[in-house]
Amino acid sequence: MALTRITPRGYMDATAQPNSDWLYLGRVGDDLLVLFRQTSEGGWPHFTIDAEIDVDRTPWLTWRQLPTKAPGSFALKVIDVESRTLRTLYAETFSGVYDYHAHNLRELFQVKGKRRFEIRYYPLGWGQKTAEDFWWAQPGQYVAFDFFRAESD
Repeated sequence: MALTRITPRGYMDATAQPNSDWLYLGRVGDDLLVLFRQTSEGGWPHFTIDAEIDVDRTPWLTWRQLPTKAPGSFALKVIDVESRTLRTLYAETFSGVYDYHAHNLRELFQVKGKRRFEIRYYPLGWGQKTAEDFWWAQPGQYVAFDFFRAESD
């Protein structure tokens, strides 16, 4: 997978608020860090990964998030740039956030060959103690990724 750019560019969905007001991206070694710049309550900021993936050779989009002090909840959307088809892989999740995640993009989008994808990852920054009791990421807390890559069958 060729990652051409990873950035919090653009705006939160359906708002005029820049993602970069909420998130900062950095690297420590091979790990990607996403720093919360403000309390995440009420926002849906995301970062975007622009990727070119040969879905015949490496159809699996995979990642693993590392445990940190910030809540690990997330949402994930993938857009096939050529067809402008969007798939929401996770609307939001509170369980299994640190598991190994894998989705077959070739099957999901019914495509072949090299494709450009826009991967939007939403580090939601909220945790759930009970159905009515939430806790929020605080400025300076971060989520970390062990890897974000394409893998073969």
